[in-house]
Amino acid sequence: MRTLLLACLLGIAAFVIGLTIFGEIDDQKIRFDKPTLEKIDSLEEAWLAARSQPLNVYVCGGVGILVGGLAGVGLGLVRRSRKAGATDAGGLSRHEAVPAKPEAKSVATDLERLEAERPFVCKLFGLLTLGICKFYAVPQGKALVVTAFGKYRKACEPGLGCILSLWGLYQHPCRDIPLIPWKEYAIPYENEAVATSDGATCRLSIMVCYRIVDAGKALFEVDDYEQAMGNMIRTVLRRECARESAQTLRASRSQMAGTLRDALEKDVAPWGINVRLVDITDIDIPAQ
Repeated sequence: MRTLLLACLLGIAAFVIGLTIFGEIDDQKIRFDKPTLEKIDSLEEAWLAARSQPLNVYVCGGVGILVGGLAGVGLGLVRRSRKAGATDAGGLSRHEAVPAKPEAKSVATDLERLEAERPFVCKLFGLLTLGICKFYAVPQGKALVVTAFGKYRKACEPGLGCILSLWGLYQHPCRDIPLIPWKEYAIPYENEAVATSDGATCRLSIMVCYRIVDAGKALFEVDDYEQAMGNMIRTVLRRECARESAQTLRASRSQMAGTLRDALEKDVAPWGINVRLVDITDIDIPAQ
C-alpha cells in the first residue's frame, strides 16, 4: 500500500516536472501562466491536453513511478531488516514473540487489531485519495478517537470512519485508547456502607446504568473515567444518604433513587457521561 502510494506521488510529481520542461499546448511551451491556463477551462480539455503531450513528458512520469516503486520496496526491506536485527540482538528468534509490559501490550494489541481488520474497501478508498485520507471500519458499539499532534479532533461513529491522514503526518487514532465503548454499562454496587442523618449505619446495594456520550471528554477531561465514575457514585451515595434518616430511606426508596440519579448525572456531565438509571436494589438497616 505504501509502495503504491509513493510510486503514484512520485509519478505525478515527475509528470508535472515533465510538463514544465517539455509540455506544449497548441505548439507553444507550457509556462503555467494566465494565458496558458485560460486555454484550459474544463476537465475535458485538460484531459485532451494531457493526452497530446510529447513523449518526453510520459517518460518522465514513468521514471517517477519506477523510482517511487523501487524506493518503497527498498524502505520496506530496510524496515524489515531493522526489526529482524532488533529481535536478534535481544536474544530471541525471529519467530519468537517479544514480551511486552502488560499495559503496553493491551494498547499495542488494540492498535494492531484496528489496522489488521481494515477491509479492502477502506484501503481502496485510501488509495483513491492518494493517502490524503485514511478509512477505518469502526465496530458497532464503539467510537474511534482521532487526535492530531496529541490534540483531540473528533470521534468516528460506528461504520465507515474517515481520518484526514495526510500520509500519516496529521491525524491518527488515539494511541492510548483508540476505541471508546458507546454501549450502556450496568454496574452493581453491593453493600455500600452509608451513615444517615440519625446516626444509623446502613448498607445499600444499588444498580447504576450509564453510557458515554462524548468520547473526547471521557478520555481527556478525566483520568481513568471508569475508576472516577465508581468513586463519584460512592461519593454521591454517601452525601445524599447523609441528608436522610434511616426510616426515610426505607419508606421512600424510589424517591431516593431519583435524587441519587439527578445528583450523579449533574456531577459526571462534564466527563461526557450520561446516567440513565439509578435503582436501589436492597437496603439493610440495623435494628434499633
